[in-house]
Amino acid sequence: MSDFDMSQYLSLFLEEAEEQLQLLDEGLILLEQDRQNRDLLNQIFRAAHTLKGSAASMGFDKIAVLTHSMENVLDRFRDGELEVTQEVVDVLLECLDALQALKVEVIEQKDTIDVSGLLEKLQALQEKESPGEAPGEATGEDSWVASSSDSGESKGEEAAAVEAAPKAPSTEFLNDTEKLVLRSALEKGYKSYHITVDLEPDCVMKSVRAYLVFSNLEKVGEIIKTVPTTEEIEEEKFDYRFELILITKEPLDRVKEIVLSISEIRNVSVLEFPKPEDLNGVKVEQREAEQKVKAEPKPAGIEIERKKKEVKTDTPAGAKREADKKRDNRRISQTVRVDVNRLDTLMNLVGELVIERSRLESVGESIRDTLGAGGLTDSLEEISLHIGRLSGELQEEIMRARMFPIEQVFNRFPRMVRDLARKFRKEINFIVEGKETELDRTVIEEIGDPLIHLLRNAIDHGIEPPEERKKLGKPSAGVVRLNAFHQENQIVITVEDDGRGMDPDKIKEKAVSKGIITPEAAEKLTDQEAVNLIFVPGFSTAEQVSDVSGRGVGMDIVKSHIEKINGIIDISTKKGAGTKFTIKLPLTLVINRSLLIRHNGRMFAFPLANVVEIVEVKEEEIQYMQQQRVVFIRDSFLPLFDLEFLLGERAEEDLSSQTQEGLLFVVVVGISERRVGIVVEELIGEQEIVIKSLGNYIGDIPGLAGATILGDGSVALILDVRGLIEKSGVEK
Repeated sequence: MSDFDMSQYLSLFLEEAEEQLQLLDEGLILLEQDRQNRDLLNQIFRAAHTLKGSAASMGFDKIAVLTHSMENVLDRFRDGELEVTQEVVDVLLECLDALQALKVEVIEQKDTIDVSGLLEKLQALQEKESPGEAPGEATGEDSWVASSSDSGESKGEEAAAVEAAPKAPSTEFLNDTEKLVLRSALEKGYKSYHITVDLEPDCVMKSVRAYLVFSNLEKVGEIIKTVPTTEEIEEEKFDYRFELILITKEPLDRVKEIVLSISEIRNVSVLEFPKPEDLNGVKVEQREAEQKVKAEPKPAGIEIERKKKEVKTDTPAGAKREADKKRDNRRISQTVRVDVNRLDTLMNLVGELVIERSRLESVGESIRDTLGAGGLTDSLEEISLHIGRLSGELQEEIMRARMFPIEQVFNRFPRMVRDLARKFRKEINFIVEGKETELDRTVIEEIGDPLIHLLRNAIDHGIEPPEERKKLGKPSAGVVRLNAFHQENQIVITVEDDGRGMDPDKIKEKAVSKGIITPEAAEKLTDQEAVNLIFVPGFSTAEQVSDVSGRGVGMDIVKSHIEKINGIIDISTKKGAGTKFTIKLPLTLVINRSLLIRHNGRMFAFPLANVVEIVEVKEEEIQYMQQQRVVFIRDSFLPLFDLEFLLGERAEEDLSSQTQEGLLFVVVVGISERRVGIVVEELIGEQEIVIKSLGNYIGDIPGLAGATILGDGSVALILDVRGLIEKSGVEK
């Protein structure tokens, strides 16, 4: 067993493993569509290689073995020996599912999953050897085992060399930079060792074992040279021996013990290298050398893709690679992982700061009203404005830190769409747009499940089978489009298909048969109202129940999830032409701008996202239509309601008490196409507010979305515009 405790890095491994699995999943789906894309194939190969290395370094052998076998299949793709087919991709995706399960197994500390069946499938895909490359062939022009690339040693001579006692080479094979690093290290009291590692002849994962050796040794020192090169070792282009030069302060026996702690190591030789006289005459530039050698051993950690230790800058291409690497390292050092709970705490603190900022402004206004303008009041106003600007910038930065690209959600869906299309024997062209659109973390966490339901329904109910589409004159492949974009202060997500669309008459018929509405009520419904019945719990148009749909528990869940995060969902559909769902979401659930009003001595806040306009209405302009008060505005009739009536505090409407000198203040609010005028007593103005939950003790109150604390310490209730419109009964 290794002396290094890797358990402390488990959370980091799981995070990185999830990222690599997501890359593999997305990459394989794209590769199936673009089979000649070499860049994409290399990206997939790197993700598998990275996952293999990190799993091996943590000791999760089943993950490492499975990804290693997947690598072999991917390598045959790269060599053109294996064609990218749907069946082969099926096997690789099945392996990804197993890797996800193995990741859960790691979390739960179990050992129940058997991957032998998958390994057999992968082995069947790689039964033919790569042409023109014999196993065990020596590679790397700097190899100390083969002496030189044109030495003429046979395979038998190489095997004998493995058994021979290794001897430390001279410093001639080192370039000038490596000699400078070595000389500086020795002068600072470091030791330098030449290490030769022989693997067991039956070792099936040579590169993984080499990775483990590098990973463990880099925790106690710095590797400045490997033979073969790191690239060749990663590609397993070496026999069962590799060599390296290590700079460390550890004694020789300790270094040997570290290497031998790794399984499948047959033998290890550790020789002190070089002799001091071997470096005589080498001029050391102290400043440059100190930059190369670390004063302390590298901290323990998992490097997801091991940095190459070869320093070759004697060519223009090599110098460019080195410069690029330095730029990358600078960029990496400027990012840091932060626990999202800390961001939540910061956001709450900023919310409190916003409240205190409002209080400071309120107090400043009161002092000015009392004392009038002057030196102290002017200074206080200046300080208040400065604090307001700083707190506003801080709030904006914290909100940006909480924003994540919606790509994190969207990347799950190509695999799901592919699997469902194969299951239902449908051809789907899945188009994803706007993956770079950013959303608040809390919103992202809630939007995944609704989108899954919508995409499943689009494939199951919306898109017709290829034969049916051809008869209708449509392309055999249906289109499902997922899009996200910013619109004013909202995020809009659309799920659209070009399938059969919805039939309002069929929906009415189903609703009546299930007892959701009466036949008389169905007759009075408009087509849009009929389509909206799909959001009623228990409603489904599926002819039979499947594991995808038909139980009537889908669309009502979609609506409840979206409303939970203060969003809205609309449907537009045309029979035979397709359906489009439009979801509108707030940028954040914590802070928003609202319109403050006072009504009957109490403060209320309308979210500005739902406020269309504010109008003054003369009492004589009010008309009646079907016993409903309305006013004619913008070439249409707007229904008017009293706020207390919509909140359920008054059985009947009474607008007369809200009249001031014959005028009514009307806040026009809307959701989608629905518009309602709410009569209020007094307008206060716009203000940024912090949303506070009413809590479980109070529970859900129709028409209220929460509360906020104002600058003077009073509480204002935040109105739920959707709930108020539902209470009004206005549909369109």
